[in-house]
Amino acid sequence: GRPTRSSGGCWSGGQRPRRGLACQRNLIWQSVVIERWGASMRLFLAAIAGCCALSACISEQDMSAVESTIAEFHARQAAGDDMAIYRAGSMAFKTSTTVAQLSSLNDAIRAAEGCSPPQRDKANMSTRVSTSGSFVTVLYVRTCARGTIAEQFLMRLGGDGPEVEGYHISGEPILALPRV
Repeated sequence: GRPTRSSGGCWSGGQRPRRGLACQRNLIWQSVVIERWGASMRLFLAAIAGCCALSACISEQDMSAVESTIAEFHARQAAGDDMAIYRAGSMAFKTSTTVAQLSSLNDAIRAAEGCSPPQRDKANMSTRVSTSGSFVTVLYVRTCARGTIAEQFLMRLGGDGPEVEGYHISGEPILALPRV
C-alpha cells in the first residue's frame, strides 16, 4: 500500500512504525532512491529536450533543396504541367490523390485573379523525424485581388532530394470560385 506517516515520524509501508536506527536507515534509503530517480529523470528529460531540439532543425542545404523543389512545383503549376507535378511527388502523394484532383486544385490557383507570386512564410515552418522518414512542412502565401491563398507543402526529405508528400490550399479566392 501507500506509505503512511507513523507516529514516530518515520515513513512505513503499512507496517509497524520504525524507530531509532531502523528509521534512519529507512530515511537514508528513501533519499538515495529519490536522488537517483531525480538524476535519472533529469537525464531522461534532457535527452528528450535534445531530441526535440534536433528534430526542429534542418540544414541550409536541405532547406535550399526544399525551396528549389517548391519553386519547380510553382513553375510547373503556372505552365499547366500537372502531370509533371504528379510524377515528381512521393509515392504517398500519388496514392492519396489523382492527376484529376491535382489538376482541379491547380486550376483553382490559376483561376484566382490578381495574385502575386507565392512567397514563403518563414515564420511557419516545422520539421518532423519519424520511423517513416524526415519531413518539412512549409507555408507559402499568395496575395490576390480577393484575399490571400495559403499553400501548405509537406515535403519528404530523401536521398534523391525532397519530394512533395502533401499539398493543401485554402483561402477566400479559392472559395469564391464557381463550383463545377
